[in-house]
Amino acid sequence: MKKFLVLVLFGLLGIGLFGCSSQNKEEGKLIVGVDDAFPPMTYRDPNTNDIIGFDVDMGEEIAKRIGVTLEWQPIEWKGMVQSLKTKKNDMVICGVTITPEREEQIFLSAPYMDAGISMVVKKGYRGILSIKDLANKKIGVQTGSSGAKGFTELGFTENVSTYDAYPAAFNDLGIGRIDVVAVDTVVGAYFIKERSSELELLPEKIITEKYGVALAKDNTDLQKKVNEAIAAMKVDGSLEAIAVKWFGAENAKGVIPQ
Repeated sequence: MKKFLVLVLFGLLGIGLFGCSSQNKEEGKLIVGVDDAFPPMTYRDPNTNDIIGFDVDMGEEIAKRIGVTLEWQPIEWKGMVQSLKTKKNDMVICGVTITPEREEQIFLSAPYMDAGISMVVKKGYRGILSIKDLANKKIGVQTGSSGAKGFTELGFTENVSTYDAYPAAFNDLGIGRIDVVAVDTVVGAYFIKERSSELELLPEKIITEKYGVALAKDNTDLQKKVNEAIAAMKVDGSLEAIAVKWFGAENAKGVIPQ
């Protein structure tokens, strides 16, 4: 009988120490949902197939500060909100845009990135400093991109060239076939990191968005810890350091909220 009670006790302790949610998750481990094809935020390393990116580095730094480990779990983006509501994921860290519609259903942390649609021009070109300078300029966009949609909504339909991929647009920009490329801010910063002597990201954005960490509304303890970690990372410079790694020193300050 005593042996049976000891076994039961150890069983209960095991549930408490390593116990698991409905997802059979280890104690101290959080499941993080991602889109694993969204460079430079979260994507597969072509050599190792590991999930890497700005959001992975940032997420791991948050985890270190709050004393947990992370398991990165690819998800279908259309099911992102539901994955938090059903507790399949504890967090989603993958360039989640903060919107009022999303905040009705899930909790979104303080912003850790200034995103949106930006303009890339040749280094030192002063013919375009803001949106108001775009009249009669040759504009490059990626087919079906947010940049293309943004320009259309702003009424720019003439002198717009479409490209299947951004590298081709940046090449045409470099040789003067077009005057400006409209691109997702983080994508633009990432692509021109290695071409910072030729191209630059303008400070003014066409459309402004902010990214936050997504969590379930009822997970108030984790919400507080994540927000505290993000605030500390802004103050001590570690968030900017991660941005420098992925976007280069010239672009880092343009994507980190001040």
